[in-house]
Amino acid sequence: MAVGARLAIAGEHAFRTPLVAAFVARGATIVETVDATIDAVIVLHGLATGQKAASVTPYLATLAAAQAFGRDREARPGCFVMLTNRGGAFGLDASGGAHPWLGGFSGIAKTAAIEWPHVDACAIDLPETFADAETLACRVVDECFRTGSEREIGFAADGTRFVVRETDRPVRRARQHLPDRPVLIATGGGRGILPACLKALAETGIAPRIAIFGRTPLANENGSAPIAVADLPGHFLAVARAEGRALTPLQLRAEVGTVTAAREVRTTIQELEASGAEVRYRALDVTDVAEVRSAVDGIRAEWGRIDGLVHGAGVLADKPIVEQTPERFTTVFTTKIAGLRALLDATKADALSAIVLFSSVAARYGNVGQVAYAAANEILNAVARAEAVRRGPTCLVRALNWGPWDGGMVTDGLRAAFRERGIPVIPLAEGARAFADEFWSGTDAADVDVVLAMAPPRI
Repeated sequence: MAVGARLAIAGEHAFRTPLVAAFVARGATIVETVDATIDAVIVLHGLATGQKAASVTPYLATLAAAQAFGRDREARPGCFVMLTNRGGAFGLDASGGAHPWLGGFSGIAKTAAIEWPHVDACAIDLPETFADAETLACRVVDECFRTGSEREIGFAADGTRFVVRETDRPVRRARQHLPDRPVLIATGGGRGILPACLKALAETGIAPRIAIFGRTPLANENGSAPIAVADLPGHFLAVARAEGRALTPLQLRAEVGTVTAAREVRTTIQELEASGAEVRYRALDVTDVAEVRSAVDGIRAEWGRIDGLVHGAGVLADKPIVEQTPERFTTVFTTKIAGLRALLDATKADALSAIVLFSSVAARYGNVGQVAYAAANEILNAVARAEAVRRGPTCLVRALNWGPWDGGMVTDGLRAAFRERGIPVIPLAEGARAFADEFWSGTDAADVDVVLAMAPPRI
C-alpha cells in the first residue's frame, strides 16, 4: 500500500480508533464506504466482540465488504487485510487460540489473494486483549505498507512477529488408546470418499462400531429394487403413466437420484460390515442440534458410550468472491460448522479418544471460487487446535486438509481443471490408507493440522 492511499475500515470495534489514527499518521486517507475505487480495506469483523460462536454473520459481513472492494479487481492493485484477535498465533501455540469459531477469516484472505493476484491480501492475528492498542495499531499499519507473500502474520503480546509456514513431518506410529470395539460417529459417511476411509480403518482389525449420520433416507424403492440404474428412468416414467401422472425432467432425476443414493448407502453398510464393523445408519440433518443430540443419545444408549467423531459432511457451492451469494455461502458454512458444533455439543461430556475432521487444502492455501469452503474448513482447523488442547493427550485430534480426491465432490469437470493446472488427484485407495495411518499416528498436539495431497497443492 502506498502513501496517500484511500482506505476503508469495515466493521466496528474499539480498535478502530487507534487504527484510524495510525493510518492517518502514515498519510492514508480514511473513507467511509467500501467500494471498488479505494485502495485498501481493513476488515474488523473477525475481532471478537462477544458471543459469535459458530455464527455465519461476521463472515457474511466480510463477504459483503470483499465484494464491494473486489469488483474488477483482478488487474488492479490493492490491499485487503483481515484482523482477528485469537491470541496472536492463529491457535498454533500451546494455548490452542481464543475464539476458534472466528478462525475462518484467513481462509477468506488466502482465497482473495488467489482470485485477485495484484492485491496484497493477508490475515493478521493479534493478542486477545490490546494492552497497548496504539503500538499494536502501528504494527498493523506497518504490515499494510509492507509488500510480500506472507498470508498469515501474527503478533504475540510482547510484539514478536511470526509467519505461518508448513513443515514436513513423517507419520509417527503410536497406538491410539481406543477401547475394544470403539464406538465412532461419522457424518457424511454414507456416500463419497468417507466410506472408503472408514473401511480402511475397519480393516486395521479394531472391529469398530460405526454410527453413520447422513442426509440420504433409506426409502423403500417402490418396486425398483431389481432394476439396473440405467433402466430406472424408464421404470419411473412407466409407473407415472400408469398412475396418470406426468414427470418433469427435474422430478425424474430426483426420483432416480433418491434410489441410487440409497443404494450407495446400503452398499457402504454392507462393505463396512464385511470389513468387521458393526454399523448403524441414521438419516438426519447434521446441522440440527436437537436431531443430532437425539441420535447420539440413541447410539450411546445402545452401545454404552461414544469414543470418537469423524466429521466428513460437506457441500460445495463454488463461485468467485464477487459472484458468491449469501445463501450459497451460508449453505457451505452451515453444513461444515453447524454440523461440527452440533456434534461437539452432543458429546461434550463424553471422554472421546479421537476427533478427526475432514478439512481441505482450500483452507490452507485458498482456492479460486471457494471462499466459503476455505473459510468453513479453516474454522475446522481452528476448532481442532482448541479441542486438542482442551482434550489433552488422551484424545487424538486431527484436521485433515485433503487435496482433491479422485471421487467424492470432485466432478469430472473439476478433475479436468485440476489436471490442466498440474494438480494430481488422490486415488481413493491411497487416500483411505492415509486416513487410517493418521488415525493411528499419536496424540501430539503439534500434528493437529495435516495437509494430505499428491503434490504441493499451491492452488
